[in-house]
Amino acid sequence: MTVRLYRDRWGLGRKVHHLVLEAFVGPRPMNAQANHKNGIKGDNRPENLEWVSARENVLHTFRELGRIPMIPPHYKGDAHPRAKLNWHKVAEIRNVHAAGSATIAGLARQYGVSEATVAHVIKNETWTKRTFDSGDVYTVVQAKGERRPSA
Repeated sequence: MTVRLYRDRWGLGRKVHHLVLEAFVGPRPMNAQANHKNGIKGDNRPENLEWVSARENVLHTFRELGRIPMIPPHYKGDAHPRAKLNWHKVAEIRNVHAAGSATIAGLARQYGVSEATVAHVIKNETWTKRTFDSGDVYTVVQAKGERRPSA
């Protein structure tokens, strides 16, 4: 909730909870945020407000109010809901490229991804080392920069 305070013809917008805290608790500490203890943003009673750090405010939201983070978890590989590749396709791409039987453009068309995606897979910049269900391990030979499946 915001109010506009005027002096002469100049107006200044201020948040009500900041005004209440400044009046009843004291000036705003550097980098502090106003926290509504009960989580109700319209409840601007002095006993419901406190100055806290940004970290404390976020922790309060999750711990005290039981809110769930809006940021999705960091998905990797085939766990990502929009993944077009899986570990078996990645192994196929690397093996076919290592054998020299297909171009990056051809692999991109075949697997429905961009050439950049295939290049990142081949360079082991994405879809990094993993043991596959078959027991094969795909490793990067660092000295030559070649990618070959391990025996």
